[in-house]
Amino acid sequence: MTQLDLICIEPYYIGIVGSISFVSFSIGSFFFTKQADRIGRHKVACIAACMTPLSLAALFFGAKPLGLNFIYIVFGLLGLSYNPRGSTAYLYGAEMLPVNKRLLYGSILFFLDGCFSVFASYYFYTWKNQNLFFSIVFCVFTTALLIMMIFLPETPSFLLMKGDIAGY
Repeated sequence: MTQLDLICIEPYYIGIVGSISFVSFSIGSFFFTKQADRIGRHKVACIAACMTPLSLAALFFGAKPLGLNFIYIVFGLLGLSYNPRGSTAYLYGAEMLPVNKRLLYGSILFFLDGCFSVFASYYFYTWKNQNLFFSIVFCVFTTALLIMMIFLPETPSFLLMKGDIAGY
């Protein structure tokens, strides 16, 4: 047991991780949806894009030395960032496109999301080494965040909703 660095833990402690994720997802859905309409899709999507790679990096580097309570906190942050990363970022992208392209955008986005889940499951089953996977995900999210923060403006729909015709 000590040679393999295995930890024995009661199963309900692992279940708590999922519960914390879903509870924080619910809180994030309520909070971030309102904030996207209040402060803008761009800011909310950028915050979520920051939270996700930082949380993944914290899991990668800090989970083992800092323990189970740290993992609970990080999964809570991941749950909070899920809705703005998924729903608000989808809304942000859709509002930047012409109306006739939004259905295609949504179809491609959700298809790729499903493919990513299947690929991740296959990857973990086949190779079992999670370091490379987390490194790639971290780099992709960080790159997307930098591109989004630097190059993309606020959506025209949000600016019109706020009455900012000059920004439109």
